[in-house]
Amino acid sequence: MKSSVIHWAVSEVRDFDFLSEEYRSLFSRSDASPFQSPLWLARLYAELVLERAAQPFIITIRDGLSQRLIGVIPLAIHRHLGISVAVFADYGVSDYCSIVATTEDLKSFRDDDALTSQLRRAFRKCDLLIVRKVRAPALATFDVLGEVIRRPLGINAHATALGRSFDDWRERAMPRSLRRSLDKKRRSIGRKGHLKTQIIEDPDLIIAALHQILEFRRFRFKGHDKRDLLNEERYFRFYCEVARDPMFRAYVMTLDDRPVSIAYGAAWNDRFHLLLTGFDYLNYRNASLGLLVIEDAIKDCISRGDAEFDLTIGDQPYKRDFGTVETPMWWVLCGFSVVGRALSVLLSHSPRMLSLARRLVR
Repeated sequence: MKSSVIHWAVSEVRDFDFLSEEYRSLFSRSDASPFQSPLWLARLYAELVLERAAQPFIITIRDGLSQRLIGVIPLAIHRHLGISVAVFADYGVSDYCSIVATTEDLKSFRDDDALTSQLRRAFRKCDLLIVRKVRAPALATFDVLGEVIRRPLGINAHATALGRSFDDWRERAMPRSLRRSLDKKRRSIGRKGHLKTQIIEDPDLIIAALHQILEFRRFRFKGHDKRDLLNEERYFRFYCEVARDPMFRAYVMTLDDRPVSIAYGAAWNDRFHLLLTGFDYLNYRNASLGLLVIEDAIKDCISRGDAEFDLTIGDQPYKRDFGTVETPMWWVLCGFSVVGRALSVLLSHSPRMLSLARRLVR
């Protein structure tokens, strides 16, 4: 049985300032991912939420006495056939969805009936909440909303634990046959010119690297039906704007100073999260340049003392080549009205209905 031991103040805020000092402080204390970082959420609401004609729906949790910001749930409301659906601020760019709060506060949230009641009152304008891409360790934090339904997403996240030595990591994580293959390919392409990987941290140079990734991917996916968000103006603009945050960096592999492979991602809390890659598919489609630049990025992360290299969400076979461990991803659904509760049960009953939920989220 939960009990109320702390007085909380729960509010809905439509124009929350994610760049404020109080949110920066909260994020820095939390275990949230770069996908909830200040600039990421500020630009996501400005570039993606508002352009979708969605209504920002940001829930804040404060200490009732001091008004200190304790937690934030970044959401948006969409309306479908008269039904109000709250979705996490994801919009295809965020791999992990989580409530932003410290680990200790998240534990205390789950033990407080009064907080659950306040949160459910704040959600009274919504029929249904849908959250995709919740990592298994974060699932329990959504229990603060009351009765929720959890379903496997059917996709995993993949991360590899690093260490103090790149050579030790490589021997432990990568199959011997792959190590030999990559060494051979590195030597082969190196005979064509001077091959090196540059670490790019200047925002303007990162943006230039993003333009190059876009060109690589346009050719790579030409004629494919697969949607590439980077090819859409508002999404590309979003990635360029968040690149000005110091947590972002790019790894640019060049052959005689001409870019041939690029990896782009964010570093936070001793983890590097790989977000985008691209390589010269036209001239080097069989040279494993994508794997080689990731290998170089991992080497740099180890030299910086990072503990983990996160290849993020998706079950592409190449990720297992880096000795990754799978973390299951989950749906969370929660109804706040008679219609919403019925829908949450219905949507969770079959893969076909979850496909409908996916369309609602998008």
